[in-house]
Amino acid sequence: LAVNGNDLIAWGIKGRAIRRYLAEMLAQVLDHPEYNTREKLREIFEQLRAQDDCIELTVNGMSAGSCVRNIKKLLSGIAQVDHVDVTLDSGKVVIYGQKIPFEQVQHMLAAAGFEVVL
Repeated sequence: LAVNGNDLIAWGIKGRAIRRYLAEMLAQVLDHPEYNTREKLREIFEQLRAQDDCIELTVNGMSAGSCVRNIKKLLSGIAQVDHVDVTLDSGKVVIYGQKIPFEQVQHMLAAAGFEVVL
């Protein structure tokens, strides 16, 4: 491919999403070899990114860094989740992925003792 993981990181992608984007771009290049240019792959990337989900929540019940780690680990276990950002002070949780199952997120957080504020 004319782009790599470092390009995606520079474009703001983190975690498992890098692999997903590269796999999709490779599939398109295999079908259309003429797409293997930096410009065309950036266009494909932007189209894919437009399809991504981002869920922002406020979570009560976090009291220490271990809570942050637990929430990241818990939510990262959901197949559709690519990356999770958690801010302890504000309780803000941002989940990135595709077709994120919101009800599953709520249930998992509640089962772990956290309260999701809508």
